[in-house]
Amino acid sequence: MNLLLPPCFCILILMISSLKIMVSYYFILIFIALKAYLSTPKFVKTLTDISEELITVANRTEYLREELKKVNLKLPGSVYLPFVSGILSILYL
Repeated sequence: MNLLLPPCFCILILMISSLKIMVSYYFILIFIALKAYLSTPKFVKTLTDISEELITVANRTEYLREELKKVNLKLPGSVYLPFVSGILSILYL
């Protein structure tokens, strides 16, 4: 038995499938943007952790070199650090 759907149902099924793909794509974009955004606070936290540990270490120069090498290996392609200069820096204080 061959069951044929009316054209309107076929169009509806295609629209639902397209919507699912669009929603999936949207969530992927949000995930990528969130991951990129969180890379900056993670980078700053890593540097802060290194500086706190650096206080207790005897050979600071060697420790700092080794830790910065580790950071460099994990560093993403881009980290945004908002440095503001001039009159705008007063507004952010």
